[in-house]
Order: sequence, then C-alpha cells, then structure tokens
Amino acid sequence: MHPRTFPTVVVLIAAAAVATAGTPDRPAIPKDQAQIWPASQMRWEPMPGIDGATQAPLWGHPSNGEYGALYRWPAGTTVPLHSHTHGDHGVIVSGTLVLATEGKPAVELGPGSYFSFGSGVRHTTACKAGADCLFFVHREGKFDVTMAEKK
Repeated sequence: MHPRTFPTVVVLIAAAAVATAGTPDRPAIPKDQAQIWPASQMRWEPMPGIDGATQAPLWGHPSNGEYGALYRWPAGTTVPLHSHTHGDHGVIVSGTLVLATEGKPAVELGPGSYFSFGSGVRHTTACKAGADCLFFVHREGKFDVTMAEKK
C-alpha cells in the first residue's frame, strides 16, 4: 500500500464502522443503499467560529445532532482550552493536529493517528504550522463549544 493511501484507508474504515453500526437514534444503513463521494464532490461549508476552517458533513449535521464530518483547518489555527457537551473521536488524514487535555502535555498527531474525548473533557486543539489539517470526527451529539474561563 502506498504511504499516502494509508491515512485515507484508515479514515474510510473508521467512517464505515461508525456509519454502519446503527443506534436507536440512527438506524443502520439499509442494505440497498450506498453513498460514494469522491473528494471533489464533498460539500464544504464554513465552520462557525474558526476563520478559514471548513467542514464537510458526511452524515447528520453538526447543528442538528449526532454526525460524522471531515474538517479542514488552516495551518497555525489554535483553539484554547475548551470542552464539548458530547463526546467525539476522530482520525487525522493530513497535516499535524496538536491536542492536549487540561494539565497534560500536548501531543502531535500526524496522518493515521486517532483521538477520542468524552463529554466535558477540557482540551486545546491546534493545527501545527506548516501544513493545513484534514481530519475526520464522529461526534455523539450536536456540536457546541464551552470555552474555559481564563484564570
């Protein structure tokens, strides 16, 4: 497998596993349906609150409830300490995402890396300078952000 192909395969496997799992709120995909979207056909929209960041919802929508989406952040983007009401997990496709939970050192995550945060976990998120970041996120509910109070 070509090294550049690996992150894409990881994201597609993760997305497929989550999308086909089915829950009481989101039934499994019917056997007679399929969605196949080349990257050129993704529907990118601005991500509220982060200049230059975009999102491409794959199922559901961040403003409505549980969803899966690709995020594209410009290199150098930084979001200070914050939390979300709903848990999430994701996979980095390209670039280097830098994550740190409160009180812990930051960890640089390159392509193929995985992360998860339970609801309410305070953390920082950044896209390392030098290259834009593309990453997949599955969130267990509607997107929200609670910024930590500055001390």
